[in-house]
Amino acid sequence: MVEAVVEQVVAQIGPDGERLVVVAGPPGAGKSKVLRHVRDKTGAPLVNVMSILSRRLYHLSEAQRINQLPEVLRELINSYSESMLLLDDIDLLFNESLGHDPLSLLEIMSQDKTLVVAWPGIVQDKELTYAIPGHPEYKRYPLGRFSLVMVEPSRDY
Repeated sequence: MVEAVVEQVVAQIGPDGERLVVVAGPPGAGKSKVLRHVRDKTGAPLVNVMSILSRRLYHLSEAQRINQLPEVLRELINSYSESMLLLDDIDLLFNESLGHDPLSLLEIMSQDKTLVVAWPGIVQDKELTYAIPGHPEYKRYPLGRFSLVMVEPSRDY
């Protein structure tokens, strides 16, 4: 089953493919496993965004984090020479204290490199979501701003 999803992702990132590919699914659905298989197939680096960004932002004040997040994220992405990166564990980008829209940040960053992003959320009513309504970090985005590959939790990845 994982191979079919990996093939979908690889098809989206071909020579004329998308610059931002979102691999979406609820927590535990197998997104990270899909990204590991894409890494094995393409050689693209797999980056744990939360681990690296949290270390780079830790020593900054809240105001500095807000102001410097886009630049710190760009530096992280540009620290890799490859033209494509696989981004996993992006939850930190949704932290409302950072004051940025996660999808907009990823769209901006995908101007420099192709990004394949494990998105911890689902598609509901033709919108990509993060969290649930009422949660302070709840986000929803209309489809069409990015290429989407869904990872279904009921499948064996």
